[in-house]
Amino acid sequence: MTKGMFDLGGKAAVITGGNGGIGLAYARGLARQGADLTIWGRNPDKNAAAEAELREFGHKVTACAVDVVSEEAVATAMAEANERHGRLDCVIVNAGQVVYAKSLFDIDGAVFRGIMDSNLNGAYYTMRSAAIHMVEQFKVGRGGGSIIVCGSLSVFTGYRGMEHYGAAKGGLHSIVKAMANELGRYQIRVNMIAPGFITTEGRDEADADARLAKRHPVGRVGLPGDVEGAAVYLASDASTFHTGDILTIDGGWMASLFR
Repeated sequence: MTKGMFDLGGKAAVITGGNGGIGLAYARGLARQGADLTIWGRNPDKNAAAEAELREFGHKVTACAVDVVSEEAVATAMAEANERHGRLDCVIVNAGQVVYAKSLFDIDGAVFRGIMDSNLNGAYYTMRSAAIHMVEQFKVGRGGGSIIVCGSLSVFTGYRGMEHYGAAKGGLHSIVKAMANELGRYQIRVNMIAPGFITTEGRDEADADARLAKRHPVGRVGLPGDVEGAAVYLASDASTFHTGDILTIDGGWMASLFR
């Protein structure tokens, strides 16, 4: 474990959707810097594999089966995490789903509501539950905390057939700003990370990734490790004056006029 400005030793974090993909990358970053972790996911096998991997860093790791669509399940699991670790320093809100459609005409009400339930409503339940515990923590003199939300480039721009996904992420960005204003008095900071095109395990689109790589100023698509640093920074005491913001980790995609 690296000691220094971004040391997370003694801190406890919850990562929703932390058993794979970008969520597991966030968890790896925090584990490398010494944080104790609770990861939430719906797949028991993936939970067990992620827990075993993260324990190799030598810290407390617990994987729990939690469906963030249930407000009651979120509240119960958050309370258990707080009790387990004795504190709650960081919650990374990452759980959600992507449902691709060719056109908005293929996104019926059921599909739209499903995305809202997991990507917006579930995220809000998680953020609110985290805030409840962090406020109480602040009141007894044990600091506030950091709430980090996984966003998307769809916060800034539109994607054909992804109106439902963009609506959820755009809504989350508004919640981030509002919560940052409301919770700052408790030393709770709320920020969003907007990853670009990140290649994760299980993705079998080498040709598409090669084409996308040429359209990034850095000449490649993102890897899971590329998002670790942003999560570590926002979870650490180095970011105690940083709130209400969105960090874009996209290899320069949004900065490039011609792609």
